[in-house]
This record gives sequence, structure tokens and C-alpha cells, in this order.
Amino acid sequence: ECPKLITLLMLRTPYYSFTVPPNLFASMQALRVLDLSRTPLSELPSAIGLLVELRHLNLHWTNVQSLPEDMGKLVKLRQLDLSETLCLTKVPRAALVTLRSLQSLNLFDSAYKMKSREEDGKDGRDGVCLRDLEDNLGGLEDLELNIFTSQCLQDLVDSKKFQRCTRKLEIGRLSDLTFGDLSVASERLQNLEYLGISECRGLEGVWRVDSVTQLRRLKGLRLSKLEGLRNVEGYFPCLKRLVISGCHQLNDLNWAGRLPRLEELQILN
Repeated sequence: ECPKLITLLMLRTPYYSFTVPPNLFASMQALRVLDLSRTPLSELPSAIGLLVELRHLNLHWTNVQSLPEDMGKLVKLRQLDLSETLCLTKVPRAALVTLRSLQSLNLFDSAYKMKSREEDGKDGRDGVCLRDLEDNLGGLEDLELNIFTSQCLQDLVDSKKFQRCTRKLEIGRLSDLTFGDLSVASERLQNLEYLGISECRGLEGVWRVDSVTQLRRLKGLRLSKLEGLRNVEGYFPCLKRLVISGCHQLNDLNWAGRLPRLEELQILN
């Protein structure tokens, strides 16, 4: 028993399978930090709900497939890292909507596909959606996620809360995305620090960026498989990392030479 334990790190466990015993957390109710990142954990026990003092939960790069509804009992949780959870397909509403102390939610490169208001079922059976985050997580300051539908992107950029707290965004496989849509998102998401755009067939021609009103805080940019993109015109004053992959019509990179803080440039395929 560890009734006074505050921090538990079990990261990078070198086993092919990894299981958390259901009774493990019963004697750790003072725990504030739980890091299970980079373990082959496939299931998070419902007993996680016993950790009522937990502030930080890191499940980065685990094999977790779903979140237990009892996670909703972690009402003091401030940081939840679900990034690169490539097997996570189920996130029940009950697991997140009661976490009103949550300040940071990282779903970047997770297998879970966030839905918009219109796409979500009225009964919430399809899992947590953007509407749930907006309506219930009042203290959210840092949001990182991937977007795969135009309606979801529209909901994101129309929300004052998401305009303020979205830090990292990947837009992927939106065939109807236009440069006009991208300009609106770039202007409204004022605190965005990373933007990835991939496999968006509607982006044909020149992407013009207004350096005064758009992406002024952007530090990382990835352009991938944008086969119609011919050039980029604009100025990214804070950009440090630029990755270009599979953009076969993008032949002019003079604009990259005018980035004052660029530290890393990758050109692939």
C-alpha cells in the first residue's frame, strides 16, 4: 500500500503486453501524477476513478482502445495527454464532460475522430464531440487535435473558446477545403503554434497568408500530399520548423528563405 504516493511513472515499460491490476489504485488515492506513456497498455481499468486527487494523466503512445466512464470522477484533473493513442476509438461523454478543472487536452494524432455538433448523435452514443468540450470544459486553455471533416473545422473556428485555446491542429483529408476556409481558420486561431495540412485536394494554386492577421505565433508547419499547391505567399514571423512532403507542384521555395527564425527545413518525397 502507498497511501502517500504522489507521483507514479511507469513509462517506457519494455514488455509486449502490459496490464494495470484493477486493485492497484485502491491504495494510491493521494496520487497526483500518473504517467503511463509509451507502454503497451491496452486497457485502463475503471478503478482509475478512485484517484480523486489526480492532476496529471499521461497516456501518450499507449495502446488504450477506450476510456472508462469512471474517468469522469477525476474532477481535479488538469492535464490529460492522449496524443498518439493509435488504438483509441472510444471516448464516452461521461469520461470527459465532468472534468471541469481540465486545462490541457491533447488528442493530437489519436485514432479518435472528433465530431461536430451536427455529426454527433443526439443521445451522445457516438462519444464526446466538440460541443461537449465547449459546453463543459470551461477552464480549457490548451487543446491539440486532428480534424477530418469540414463541419468540425467550422465549429472549431466559430467558437470563441477554441479560437483562444487551440494550440496544435492537423487538418487532414478534407477534399472540399479551400484557401478561403484556410484563411478564416488562420485568422481566427490566433494562438495556434503548430499547423499540419495533409491530403486536401481542394487546395489548388497559391496559398496567400496575411502576415498581419494570420498565424503570427505559428512555430511549426507541415504541408503533406497537397498535390495542387503551387506556391506559398506570406510571412511567418515565428516559424521554426517547416516540413514539406509530397507536394509535387510546389517548385518555388524562395518564401522559405525569408523566414527569420527558421531552424529546421525538411523536404521529403
